[in-house]
Amino acid sequence: MRLDAKVVDTQQIQRKIEEKATVTNGNFNLQFRPTVSYVINRNLNLTIYFERTINDPRVTTAFRRSSTAFGGQLRFNL
Repeated sequence: MRLDAKVVDTQQIQRKIEEKATVTNGNFNLQFRPTVSYVINRNLNLTIYFERTINDPRVTTAFRRSSTAFGGQLRFNL
């Protein structure tokens, strides 16, 4: 079993004298990827994976995006 996780938070701030700071660009990214591998016998392997990615922008002009992927792999070795 394997678990990969990634969290990235970036912001670009514009500052002016005697004014409030304004966020002009940036994202909050969260990625979660567990993988399970199982050896059935010497020649047969089974792998199941899942991936969830969330991108939340820091500005109000962009929309939140998320994606999900999952699947499996059955490998037979000769």
